[in-house]
Amino acid sequence: MQKSSDFKKLLISITSRYLYQFVSIFLLLLLTPLMIHKLGDYYYGLWILATVIISYFELSEVGITGAVERYLALHVDDKDKEKYNLIFVNGLFLNIILSIFIIIISLISLSILPLFLSDKFLVVKNLIVILAVSLAVNIPFKTFSAIMYSHLRFEVISCIMSLEIILRSGLIVWFLYNGYGISELPYSYLISWIISAFLYIYWGFKTAESLSLNPKLINMATIKDLSSYTGKYFLNQIADILKTRLDEIITASFISVNMVTIYSVASRLNNNSARLYIPFLRVIKTFFSKNINTKTDNEKLELFFLSSKLMIVLAFFVLFWFLYFGNPFITLWLGGEYSQAYYILIILGLMYFLGYSTNIGGQYLFAINKHQYNAYIGFIEGIAGFLLCLLFILHFKLGLVGIALARLIICFISKIFIFPYIVTRYLTITPVKYVMFYGKNYLAGFILFFLSGLPLKLVTINSYTDIILGTLYLSLILIIYILIILNKKEKNIFLSKIKRKKIKKDEVSFS
Repeated sequence: MQKSSDFKKLLISITSRYLYQFVSIFLLLLLTPLMIHKLGDYYYGLWILATVIISYFELSEVGITGAVERYLALHVDDKDKEKYNLIFVNGLFLNIILSIFIIIISLISLSILPLFLSDKFLVVKNLIVILAVSLAVNIPFKTFSAIMYSHLRFEVISCIMSLEIILRSGLIVWFLYNGYGISELPYSYLISWIISAFLYIYWGFKTAESLSLNPKLINMATIKDLSSYTGKYFLNQIADILKTRLDEIITASFISVNMVTIYSVASRLNNNSARLYIPFLRVIKTFFSKNINTKTDNEKLELFFLSSKLMIVLAFFVLFWFLYFGNPFITLWLGGEYSQAYYILIILGLMYFLGYSTNIGGQYLFAINKHQYNAYIGFIEGIAGFLLCLLFILHFKLGLVGIALARLIICFISKIFIFPYIVTRYLTITPVKYVMFYGKNYLAGFILFFLSGLPLKLVTINSYTDIILGTLYLSLILIIYILIILNKKEKNIFLSKIKRKKIKKDEVSFS
């Protein structure tokens, strides 16, 4: 059994991450209508394209930092800090190499973009150059964030990230209201990333007091170990790009740049709804990594079921919120001319529902260093989805709906017919039991949320106040759903932790 202080640290970590995510969502809701109004659909679409392309490079940093985070978590409690420093220094070295690589690749990418956006290429070129340089400068310093992750100091990370996004958003508003255009907006990223870099360094040394930056610690053996994990992680990032981060590029290339704005409304709402899942997933992955060698198979399995149920609950809440409030929210937020984004929102919402409600299995594979399977499945989803997108757009003329529908169909096939066989190879359950677990909880959720939500369809929603009241009602349904799907042992675990009492010996501690 772990100490109760570990549970407290876990609770603080998840709470702080959620506070950051709510800050991010709030700023997104404020900035999006302002940027669309000031820039217009076309230039806002170009801005989205530039940030999407840069996000491809940003994902590569997550691979190295994620590897450093995992290995630091394994050695954070060691009395001998030499191994800890060895991992950190070599991870920092890899991120420096990555920074140089990103600048080179971004310059090469500029020679390809004119094929797609020739008329406004110079604008996009300037955006990408400034954003790429900003990202490259920031990446080495993000290695220090792995120190806080390994110590479960998520509250520190959340504060730094919150400050970063508040500063960047404030700078964007300042630029727009002082007559500057799309070309100046990337400087908001550069300034905010530089400031956050210094904060990561400060808190890195403060958290790991014995931290050393001795370059003599750089060695090929450690780099090889990190690269092995990073390589798999990087494959996952490429797969993620193929699955969900090409949609705006496809829209601009085969439909129009103006329609990127419409699609981005739906995709960004879904991406930001994912912020409800990410804090929980990030903490669970770190927790799995830290305790993977100390938990029994039965304890791992029970933690898997419990955390999966919590993810399913969140996924249902988000999906039905979009279903009941998505259309009036978009109308109030941006205006009726963007209401066509609602149908894309729901289709993508179903895809995200399937993806995140089953994501605990993916986090477990990351923790046991078997996440290459996530990448393999992701590549299959990405390539098949891309081809299906083209079929729906070019042959069936389905437009934006075709892109979203293609993603949903491929995700459904993957999560229902492929993923269960991979995850259950490393959990002590059969694929049938895995599918039945999700099936019965999905069925209970759909029945409860659909029937309980019917009164919401009878009410006319004309204001944000109506949406807030409806959200509170939906939150009550969420609580009822939690009480329904958690078994007695799982409820007792939470109650015992809250009351700070010891759990009976026949029960499993997840702290």
